[in-house]
Amino acid sequence: MAKTVKKVKKNKKTTVKKGAPQSKKSSVQKKQNKMSIMLHSYDHKLLDLVTGNISKIIQSTNVKYTVVPFRTKKKVYTILRAPFKYKDDREQFEYRKHRRLITIYDIKEDTINSLRNISLPSGVDIQIKT
Repeated sequence: MAKTVKKVKKNKKTTVKKGAPQSKKSSVQKKQNKMSIMLHSYDHKLLDLVTGNISKIIQSTNVKYTVVPFRTKKKVYTILRAPFKYKDDREQFEYRKHRRLITIYDIKEDTINSLRNISLPSGVDIQIKT
């Protein structure tokens, strides 16, 4: 009887090993069905508007997605007002670059077709990665 119990345990182990590669294949398939949309803009209000429009379109197709706001990149330039003397008199200018990342999981054809018809304002840049 002890021998039959050992054989059953071996069979269970082999079934677990056979099932493991299938889970790896499914994780690879999930990675292939992922799309990232990166949005850049100097105006945060425009960027929020576009992000809201894209998220409404994605919600209408019942697809999982995430929106991640990135840190704002801030660049400051200092310029002398007077060309010759008055060195203490300076002026500072800055610009801020706002970014958002939208990640879409399990893409459908309806989602891609509806995202193709989006009209973006002139102040927003977009990069799409699959």
